[in-house]
Amino acid sequence: MNSRKALSVLAIVVVLAFLTSCTSGPAAQVSASATKVTLASESGNPSEVKETGTAHAGDIVQTDSAGKAQLDYPDGSLTRLGPDSKFTIDELDSATAQRTAVTLDVGQSWHRVKKLVAEGAQYEVTTPVGTASVRGTAFAVVCEGNSSCAFTVIEGLVQVKTKDGTLIDVHPFEKVTVPENTAAVPYPMDAVQADEWIMNNLELDGIELADSAAAAGPDAEWKASLDGVWSMAITITSETAENRQGNVGTTVTRVWTVTTGQCTADSCAVSISSDSGNTLPAMLSAAGLTVNPSNGFAPCLDSVTGETLSDKGYTTEFEYVLAQDGTEQVDGVPTVTSYSGIFTSVWTLADPVACAGAPESATSVGSVALVRADG
Repeated sequence: MNSRKALSVLAIVVVLAFLTSCTSGPAAQVSASATKVTLASESGNPSEVKETGTAHAGDIVQTDSAGKAQLDYPDGSLTRLGPDSKFTIDELDSATAQRTAVTLDVGQSWHRVKKLVAEGAQYEVTTPVGTASVRGTAFAVVCEGNSSCAFTVIEGLVQVKTKDGTLIDVHPFEKVTVPENTAAVPYPMDAVQADEWIMNNLELDGIELADSAAAAGPDAEWKASLDGVWSMAITITSETAENRQGNVGTTVTRVWTVTTGQCTADSCAVSISSDSGNTLPAMLSAAGLTVNPSNGFAPCLDSVTGETLSDKGYTTEFEYVLAQDGTEQVDGVPTVTSYSGIFTSVWTLADPVACAGAPESATSVGSVALVRADG
C-alpha cells in the first residue's frame, strides 16, 4: 500500500472513530411533547426534535417559549423540561451503574429518580446557585436565570449544596429558594395544588398527592390542605367578671375564609377573613393553628341600663389555640376537616373615668369548634 492510500485509510479510521465516540455510550431518549425542542452537542448546531431523539453526555436540550420535553434515562429515571429551559447532560452511565449528572441553566425541570442502589450511584442537578444530590425521589427545580433557583421536594430527600458550600436538606413537602433561603421551608398541600408545574407532572407520573403525603409520614400531616371556608363556633365556658356571668354557656358563630401564606422553617403564615369584617392573622405549625389578632377595643356598659359609657372602655387581647382533629382525602388530596381548642379573651380597663365602677379586668374562656364548611 502506497503512502497516499495509507493516509486515506488512516483518515477514514480516525473519522469513524470520532463519530463512534460522539454517539456511543449510554443514551437518554428525548421526546418533545410540545414544540419547539432542540438537541445539540456542546459544539454542534442544534437540530429540532420533532418527536423523539437520542441524547448523550455533553448534549444540550433547549425548549422555546412553548416547548416541553422529556428525557428518559437508562435506569428508568426521567427529567421533564418546561418552556424556555436550557438543560445539559454532563454525565450519563449505564442502567446498572446509575450515575447521572445534569445541569439546568434556566427554566423548569421535574425529576423522578429511581432508587439508587449501585455502589457509587448518583443523580445530581447542577444549577447556577448550587447542586442538588438525591438517591431516589420526585422533585422540581426551577431557575430564574443565574440569580435564583427553587428546589421543591414531593418524595424522598434532596440535599442542596450552595455555591458557598452550605448544605441544605429538603424533605417532602418542603422548598428552598437559593440564595434567598438558608434552610428549607414548608410547602403545604395548598401550595402544591396551586403549583401548576408540579401538579401536571404528578398527573403525568400517575402519582396521587395523597400517596406522596402518606409516604412522607407524620411530618406532612400538618401541611394538609387548610385553605377554604370554615364554620367557627365559640361556646363561653367561664367569665371572671361578675357582670359577664350571663355569657357563660352562650355560643357565638362566625364564618372564616382561610388562606395560607408564606412559610418559614417550621411554620406558615395564615390569613383569616371573618364575616364580622375583621381580618385575623394566624400561624400554622406542627403544634396546630394559633390565631393572635391585633389588640382591639371594647365598650364598657352601664351595669343597670346597659347604656354604652365608652366605646373604648377596654383594651382587648384574644387568642385561639387550635389542634387538628380530622384529616380526610378530598379529591385525592389530604385535607384538614376540623380543629378544636380554646379561646381566651382578656379585657383591661382603658377609660376608668367614663367607666367608673367597672371591673379593672376580665377574662373570658371558651371552647372552639372549627369545621370545614366548603365540603
